[in-house]
Amino acid sequence: MGLIFINMMEGEALITRVNEFLDYNVFEIPDPFNIGGWQNAELKVKVKVKIKETKRYIVVGEWKELLTYELTFLPTDGLMDGILNDYRFDNKKELELSTYEDKGFSPILLKVNELLENFLNYFGIDIGVICTKVINGIKY
Repeated sequence: MGLIFINMMEGEALITRVNEFLDYNVFEIPDPFNIGGWQNAELKVKVKVKIKETKRYIVVGEWKELLTYELTFLPTDGLMDGILNDYRFDNKKELELSTYEDKGFSPILLKVNELLENFLNYFGIDIGVICTKVINGIKY
């Protein structure tokens, strides 16, 4: 089945270990807005992930424990940096996300969620994830 957080101390220790690994890794997400087509093959974003905590959410009518995370966008190229900075971040440093409003980041978040959940499986963690904050690490 996967890891179940037995108590808060074990969960915090595991999150710390995973974050130590994530600190040294950058994920590259191709075609971040699911535009598709050969003309968009070069579009990509680079992101860093930091896991924050477990939190209970209602998912399809049932309460589930999810790992929350923050996503930091890193400089990639002029075009994608401009799209993210001007249109998604609206020239702000960071945006809090709620479950009902993603501020246009859905396609990227779906890809990062899948990537992160697959990554966490290597640590024996079988739990869903949700992004609660996006950070503009490009420039603002």
